[in-house]
Amino acid sequence: MAVFFVSLKTLKNMNNMKKNLLIASLLLSGAASAQFTQANEPAIGASQAMYELEETADPYAGITGAGVTWDYSSYFGMDNSPRTFSIIDPATTPHAATFSTSTKAISIEGFITTFISSDASTRISQGFAYVDGTDTTVVDLSSNTELLMNYPMALSNSLVDTYGGDVNTTLAPTPFTCTGNDVATVDGSGTLILNSSTTISNVLRYHLADTANATVPIIGEVQIIRSQYEYYDLGNNSNMPVFIYSSLGISIGGNPPTETFAVLSSVAPDGFLGVNTEELAGISVYPNPATETISVDGLTADAQLTLVDAQGKTVASKAVEAGFASMNVDAVTAGVYFLHVTSNELTTVERVVIR
Repeated sequence: MAVFFVSLKTLKNMNNMKKNLLIASLLLSGAASAQFTQANEPAIGASQAMYELEETADPYAGITGAGVTWDYSSYFGMDNSPRTFSIIDPATTPHAATFSTSTKAISIEGFITTFISSDASTRISQGFAYVDGTDTTVVDLSSNTELLMNYPMALSNSLVDTYGGDVNTTLAPTPFTCTGNDVATVDGSGTLILNSSTTISNVLRYHLADTANATVPIIGEVQIIRSQYEYYDLGNNSNMPVFIYSSLGISIGGNPPTETFAVLSSVAPDGFLGVNTEELAGISVYPNPATETISVDGLTADAQLTLVDAQGKTVASKAVEAGFASMNVDAVTAGVYFLHVTSNELTTVERVVIR
């Protein structure tokens, strides 16, 4: 009788093991089969709010492969008013005439709009429009498009491509031609931690790195350098990115690029860096990046300059008079900082990169 009892127990355990193995197999196969296709591209009209995180956030360029973890839960938000990430009709944009062959425009509000088209085999880009303050740069690749994806595109799949076209920018007096190259890779899958209560499994990461080169009269050699990491939760039928780390830099004459970052999360971070909403007008801070000195122009009254790191710690401060002012930063560790300029009880905050 005892032998019969043990046999039933053993059979039950074996059945449970088979069930567990089956469940594990299904989960693993689902994670492994996640891939980018034309069918799971976001459609025109899709949009979502995304919270901007501090520029000091790590792009985690070295964390690649299967079963990895990317943790952004310790980073602060820049402002609790999110930016909009949206898919729009190119015909409704200010650059409709330039990108007349594009079928979708992928917009990060106040930063960059990328113009694309696709079929069952590929996704290509006809170029992009980049905004930095009052400056706008439009890279038109309609004559020699940039390949972004070969469909289907899954973990470890990659491509390289060359492209070319014209650049129109407020930084140069006339348009100029450019040639470039790109590398696109689905470089990781795993777990993405966005805040203390939001952890997403089976995330797939896509990385695009491209560089456009040009020679501009008087100015010299110009490079437009872009790197963008996009995180997707495709297993839950979510076609919109849950996180984006994007940087775009412009290098002139072989100098280090002046970079702009957009680090965006689909959920609010646990905390925000405080910034006074009543700001001073007409203030300019340069050079950026800086190595030895930060200059401030446009002060109409005496002011206080305070350089703060990403953790909110003051690393330098100085009282200055109206007009032109400067602050020595040659002893400050390289990184991203925030220069608070306070005058007449108003404050403006400028992000400053120190090299």
